[in-house]
Amino acid sequence: MRRRPPKPDIVAGETVTSINPLIFVLGAGLSVGLFLWTIGWIGSGLLALASGLAGALLVWLVGTLWLLMSTRADAVEGLSAEACTFWPFLWYLTSPLLLVWPWFSGLFGAGQIVAFGLFVSLNVLLRARPSDAPPRSPTASLDVPLLIVLYVAVMACLGLLQYRAVNVCYSDTGLIDEVMWNTLHGRWWHTNSLPAVAGRVANYDHVAPILLLLLPFYALWPGVPFLILTQTLLLALGAVPLYRLALDALRNHRAALALVAAYLLYTPLQTANSDGGYNLFRPVVLAIPFLLGALYFLERSDGVPKRNRVWFVAFTLLALMCGEEIAVVVAALGVYVFLAKRWRVLGATLALLGVTWVLVSLYVIIPCLRGSAPLFLGSYEHLGSTPLGVAGGALAHPDRALATILTAPKVEYVLQLLVPLGFLSLLAPSALLIALPTLAYNLLSSKEAQFSVLFYYSAPAIPFVFASAIYGLAKVMGTGETGTRMNADDADNARMTAPTSHFALIPALCAFVLTCSVVSHVFFAKSPISVFFWRSPRYGYHLYQGAGEKMAVVAKLKALVPQDASLCATQFIGAHFAHQRDFHLFPDRWRDADYVLLGLSERWLPKEAVSECLDSLEASDHHVVLFKESGFALFGKKR
Repeated sequence: MRRRPPKPDIVAGETVTSINPLIFVLGAGLSVGLFLWTIGWIGSGLLALASGLAGALLVWLVGTLWLLMSTRADAVEGLSAEACTFWPFLWYLTSPLLLVWPWFSGLFGAGQIVAFGLFVSLNVLLRARPSDAPPRSPTASLDVPLLIVLYVAVMACLGLLQYRAVNVCYSDTGLIDEVMWNTLHGRWWHTNSLPAVAGRVANYDHVAPILLLLLPFYALWPGVPFLILTQTLLLALGAVPLYRLALDALRNHRAALALVAAYLLYTPLQTANSDGGYNLFRPVVLAIPFLLGALYFLERSDGVPKRNRVWFVAFTLLALMCGEEIAVVVAALGVYVFLAKRWRVLGATLALLGVTWVLVSLYVIIPCLRGSAPLFLGSYEHLGSTPLGVAGGALAHPDRALATILTAPKVEYVLQLLVPLGFLSLLAPSALLIALPTLAYNLLSSKEAQFSVLFYYSAPAIPFVFASAIYGLAKVMGTGETGTRMNADDADNARMTAPTSHFALIPALCAFVLTCSVVSHVFFAKSPISVFFWRSPRYGYHLYQGAGEKMAVVAKLKALVPQDASLCATQFIGAHFAHQRDFHLFPDRWRDADYVLLGLSERWLPKEAVSECLDSLEASDHHVVLFKESGFALFGKKR
């Protein structure tokens, strides 16, 4: 007679012995019902509570049936164990606070994501077989490349479609294209599109020498599409050092792969790649993969040949070349190396280099390029009028600084940075502190875009959010904060696993991270699987519509405007004319330009200036209408 296999242990069911687990199901149902009534989805309180209870009971019974089928557990044990997974939904009991404290909405939303992540991970843990080792995947080495290819395919496609649909603005993306084109043709760092300051021709007002390293490749394919693809590819390649860093710390391929997936799904990463539906390239964003590479080689520099320290320094310097704001990150990284790694000389050198570079950039290089103080200082007028004055004002008046930081939108901003990783970053705060300067200047700013995950300003913090999450996950898994580093052969084979006692825990932790990442992505990101992609007027699918027709119009317009002529154009159509010899951004010098090109349906359009311009040019005896259809108008001087 064939013997039945032994019943597996019901892990979650053992956690509660003195409380009837059914209480968790009933409590979860009532909590969700209270939430539905609080937000007004169901007007009747009794109906809302009944709906919540019915939904919870249905999910409980279906989940139990699935559990019994997958584990052959005893029915009573299965019901009890499945009920114990519902306790995270008790978070919804806090929903009435939304009516009292509007600022609570951000914290409540983050709690929802974590609660759902815990529910999923508990169910995964319930179905795990602790005695089974995770299978060795023969294609493990292909997992990360496949995720990278998928990310590049989606984000590059969206970026190119957005550009072809004339929905990339000139500021930043088109401006950088102009600067690189002019530099390639001997007009170093030159742009006419920025208004002249003190009678001078303005230059590009950021310190980003990384553009010079890209210049030889740009020369092979000049234009915005090159910038879009380069940024997307480099951000995707950041998954490689992240994976190796996670593999060293976690000693498990699945867990490391979950972190890679979370990275590529991370909303601040995707919006840095294509922020707010307006811009698609900024040099500072390129620092992300370089900083991840620096962190990887930093962690591999203990007790191994010094070449890893050389690689660490090299990647740090590459990151420093991406923008003046990275200098404060490098300074903080130097302090971390000095204190945590006890490499006194290297740490002090990096800290001094970062501080020196940011001061030279803000007080010497940018004023020399602009002819005036850095533009961003206007966002810190409440603290000071100079970079050191802002820092001194924040330190001298901590009450004023705290009042600036402790606002609902800024608290929500910090939560949205941490919740996609289930707040695991807080379990290893030492690496997270390296991002503190970035968070500080974003939170102290009065510019709303700086404390929103929909824009690129969080880019320098992203590597450290993930590094600290990796170390936090290592603590939970019992592999230590940084794990046991593997030798080169072990890392290449990617087969190291966590201790046997943690085999059942690994899938649950992976499920928690992935659930938090996916849910955050669905509600906040820009990709086609997000809600905002289909509903947001700011960066929804409409940004990509009509790409073919609009590019046909752009081709007609380019045929009418000689490249050596002076052109004044509006923001979005202007991004397609960055290679003009003499380009001006509307309304700057439109009266003097040989050609005036207006996108009549563009966002950010200065309507009064456009109306004045149209009336003047249409009534002028010196201009002629060369093109006026499909929402664009082109005027040229009579010859």
